[in-house]
Amino acid sequence: MNGRKYATIYLPYFKQGDDLNSCIQKNSDGSVDTKATIQNHISLLMATIEQLQKIHDLIPNMNNCEISGDTHHIGIEGNERIINKLVEEKLATIDEFWNGESEESNESEESNESEETEEA
Repeated sequence: MNGRKYATIYLPYFKQGDDLNSCIQKNSDGSVDTKATIQNHISLLMATIEQLQKIHDLIPNMNNCEISGDTHHIGIEGNERIINKLVEEKLATIDEFWNGESEESNESEESNESEETEEA
């Protein structure tokens, strides 16, 4: 159980303008409360920072993890124990496709099993 595993990290942050729009707070007259809106946006960013800090703290200094970014998510690959801990703490989710659960991978496993049976 010391293999490598891949997980996806989804932060509660997308694009600055879209995220600000989700933070808008209006006054009773329908106008935007600028200070409250900025405070809501700060809270969103702080939640993002807290999640990243927890991920950082769970990864030991000596590790074989690799991290990469895509348009809307962050991928992390590393020791199965580390990735499982991130998932257990709800800081990442398992990506079945990248962990060999694709149809192509299953066909390859079936082929290997039949070769082992023939050798026996």
